[in-house]
Amino acid sequence: MATAYVTIGTVVTRDIFNGIDARSEAVTTSGAAANGGIVARVGQAAQVLCATHVYAKSGPGVTLTNGIYCPANVPTFIAMTEGQAISLIDAV
Repeated sequence: MATAYVTIGTVVTRDIFNGIDARSEAVTTSGAAANGGIVARVGQAAQVLCATHVYAKSGPGVTLTNGIYCPANVPTFIAMTEGQAISLIDAV
């Protein structure tokens, strides 16, 4: 169990969010899928940063086989689908 920090917004250039529409939240991860509460708009991406390894995906139901691996302490960007929130699970 850990806290992952998720920022969703429009990326204007490599690894830089548009400061006008970016939103952030903390999501507590575990061995079951945990969904964030921020919904992506058209063309937005999510940045996931966690002290432990996690898997993430746009939309509900992330698993160890359908998520994107996010290494510990490395900001990882994920393209988001409009209307979806991030889903996270601990990498075991």
